[in-house]
Amino acid sequence: MEVSYEKIWLNEKTLFLFREFIQHRFDSPFHWHDEYELIYLKKGQGKLVAGNRVLNFKEGEVYFFAPRVSHAFFNIPEKEFSRAHAVVVHFTGNFLGDHFWKKTETVSLAGLLKKAGHGLVFRQLSDTLLRRFHCIGKKKGIERLTELLLVLEQLAKAGGERILLKENLPGSSYKEDHQVLEKVYRYVAENFQHAVHFSEAARIAHMHKAAFCRFFKRKTKKNFSAFVNEIRIAHAQNLLSETDKKVIDVCYECGYESLSYFNRQFKLLTGYTPREFRKRMRSA
Repeated sequence: MEVSYEKIWLNEKTLFLFREFIQHRFDSPFHWHDEYELIYLKKGQGKLVAGNRVLNFKEGEVYFFAPRVSHAFFNIPEKEFSRAHAVVVHFTGNFLGDHFWKKTETVSLAGLLKKAGHGLVFRQLSDTLLRRFHCIGKKKGIERLTELLLVLEQLAKAGGERILLKENLPGSSYKEDHQVLEKVYRYVAENFQHAVHFSEAARIAHMHKAAFCRFFKRKTKKNFSAFVNEIRIAHAQNLLSETDKKVIDVCYECGYESLSYFNRQFKLLTGYTPREFRKRMRSA
């Protein structure tokens, strides 16, 4: 959690890096790197912070980030007892040469790489594609590369959903700012179910309140309370869709003290009341 820039050590003898992580929880810092990152979340669920957005993630989803797109995965506290299992591939933009993506045969892949600049999420992918993704690491020689290209081709056909509408946080000149945001995001992620204090966030950022207010708004395009509400409402959506808990219990579990305020914030961010949202999710 102390370094916002992640150095990916690619072996000069291989075209790309394939890794599989099985651990107690997702605990990646808010980070960026110079490589493309393709992530298959085989097990686990929680919150993804990408650029200036926060959203839920769950097992079975695939994420694709271009170089310098900042992101971090955090587990939902109540789900931390479960194992986190991710399959990750890293590669550079020119790992197959500078002209590979400009050919007729690879035009769809080039489009996919361009869209990854906004961050992409793929949901409800076929079991065949997910198995192929997982098997990349088991292949040898040219079959290993072929499997990766076939996965990318299928993802290009699937299209995916953009995560960031506009902004992609840039790189090296923002390393110090990223470290500050990373600490604040961690504080909110670990405490949103209870009291989250603006003054404590400012203290963690080593800033006076007024300076932190300006800093946070400039870097995320939203004020601190709006960010906390996004975290809380994203968790509420998960509870409403996956449990039978009463709305008032969901309200308190997400850190709200007023049911009416919770209802207003939920509708503001989702377009539905909590009850309407639950009904819509169960009829889908």
